[in-house]
Amino acid sequence: MDRRCFWTFCSLVRDTGGLRDTRNVNVEEMVAMFLHVLAFDERIRSMRTDYQRSQETISHHFNNVLGAVLKL
Repeated sequence: MDRRCFWTFCSLVRDTGGLRDTRNVNVEEMVAMFLHVLAFDERIRSMRTDYQRSQETISHHFNNVLGAVLKL
């Protein structure tokens, strides 16, 4: 996925899916974590060091993005 497709996908998820920025994480970072899990078939546990977030936070944002994608 190139940058233009990534930004288009982020805007679709934001506008149509209803995903919003949180205090500490913006939509782009949430979508990046979501795509990273899907593309590389990684466990959320192993992504803690990549994004400097807790396992619970990554799981919460993954589920939020998944819900927004399902609304599309």
